[in-house]
Amino acid sequence: MHRIDAPGATQDNRFTEGDPAAGSPATQVSAAFMNALMDEIANVIQAAGLTLNGSEGDAGNQLLQALTGGLSQGQNIAVFDSAGITTWQVPDVLKKGLRKARVTVVGAGGGGGAGDSGYVGEEGASGGAAIRMVDLTGVDAVQITIGLRGSSRTSAQGSSGGSSSFGPYFSATGGEGGRPGPHVEAAEAGRGIGGDINIDGNAGSATHESTELGKQPRPGRPGPLGGGSSGGQRLGSGDTVNNRNGRFAGASGAGGTSPNTAGSGKDGMVIVEW
Repeated sequence: MHRIDAPGATQDNRFTEGDPAAGSPATQVSAAFMNALMDEIANVIQAAGLTLNGSEGDAGNQLLQALTGGLSQGQNIAVFDSAGITTWQVPDVLKKGLRKARVTVVGAGGGGGAGDSGYVGEEGASGGAAIRMVDLTGVDAVQITIGLRGSSRTSAQGSSGGSSSFGPYFSATGGEGGRPGPHVEAAEAGRGIGGDINIDGNAGSATHESTELGKQPRPGRPGPLGGGSSGGQRLGSGDTVNNRNGRFAGASGAGGTSPNTAGSGKDGMVIVEW
């Protein structure tokens, strides 16, 4: 877009009606100016996902539709929750700089530690999270990484959850796996890195609780978006695998009361809104 600069325009690039009596001509409306004006309006309409048409009246008021609906934030959402790497093609409205993307990244949850030596195992720590407004002007694609959930291990510390990231822009680390009982150090929580808002996950807990006292497995920690595991059931009461595992992005697995009763964490997640 540019201000009128055709013959007859004022020094500050404004239109004038001219003055015939004084021999001053009116400003000429140039093709360059009108084409630029048309393209500016058409680009906004098309970026909002509308198809240009020549209708009149309310049906033809496409610029208003674009400004009040099509270009408002939060009209679209893309969710990535399968562990691994995905290449996301950036939509035109973001590529052209007409909006920014609101991106939430969550690291995976750690697996629970197995019960050992008559003691309850530690729950895993949950993944961290980060939220950021990202300018994707001129960007064709972004590589998205989703962290893999930590798993439980027989008579050992659960594995840690993997990190999730949104291209080179920012990331969130996964939670550490829980330690087998007895233990004195708490599993370290994941954390957000490089976001406008960075959120730490929930750490595990050091415990010396004995299974001989009928102690329940340590409940898994909820992720930044909620959904911790239920913590399973008492030793020997027939708890199920689903009760021990983290249930939503970044949640951790429950600790165990014997070598095979700890739970796995939950994979990470990336949410893109625009």
